[in-house]
Amino acid sequence: MVVSLSYRPRIHPVIVTQHHHNPGSVRAGRWLQSGQELPYSYWQHIYGRKLYDTEQIQVAEQVIEQIERVMPGIRADIEVTDVATPLSYERYTGNWQGATSGFLLTKQTMRMLLLGVDKTLPGLGNFYMAGQWVEPGGSVPTSAMSGRQAIQLLCHADGRPFERSEA
Repeated sequence: MVVSLSYRPRIHPVIVTQHHHNPGSVRAGRWLQSGQELPYSYWQHIYGRKLYDTEQIQVAEQVIEQIERVMPGIRADIEVTDVATPLSYERYTGNWQGATSGFLLTKQTMRMLLLGVDKTLPGLGNFYMAGQWVEPGGSVPTSAMSGRQAIQLLCHADGRPFERSEA
């Protein structure tokens, strides 16, 4: 779902993604939505001021209002809200300006996405790469998938079966 919201700098789309279909993301009977909005420069400009916290609350409220238009009454079922800004992503991931994705998908990188990227480096034994800069498109779920694939490669190299468990 894409929701357009009006902000001080200009109108920016908020891309809302639902995660309820992934049992590892939320508890049964619950669902999670995430979104991205406002450019890094805006959040950086207001960081450390009360306006930063106020803006996060306003973003949550405006997104809820937009969702209410499609799903009336949803507000009563919301247990918690948390607005992560590009500065949040920068703080937790170290990515430049809080980038939530790695490589831009282009004709060249799409081939890498379809065929996969080598997770090892020639001449460097017992080294496996994982993360959003290893998988075209990037993102947190893609990084998790990349980590899982690296562990599968480690298990294979070690002659052990890869076993998964539900959290």
